[in-house]
Amino acid sequence: MPSPPDANEVVIPAPRRAARGTYAQAIRARLADAGFEDTPPKRPYVLGGMANHGGSAVDLIRELGLPSKRPVS
Repeated sequence: MPSPPDANEVVIPAPRRAARGTYAQAIRARLADAGFEDTPPKRPYVLGGMANHGGSAVDLIRELGLPSKRPVS
C-alpha cells in the first residue's frame, strides 16, 4: 500500500478534479453565450467525450447512469 503524500508533495487527482471543474465551467459559459443556457450538469462530459473520443451521446449518457431524456417541466 502506498504511503500518504508528504505535505510538500502534489497529489495529481486533486488538480485534475479542479481542472475538470474549470473546463466544465468554460464549456457551460460558451454554451450559454450561444443561447444554450439550460444545460444539465454533465453536459461538458458528454460533449467532450463526443468531440475528443468519438463517443456517442447515448453511450456516454448510459455510462453516467443518467436517463436518456430529461423530464419536461
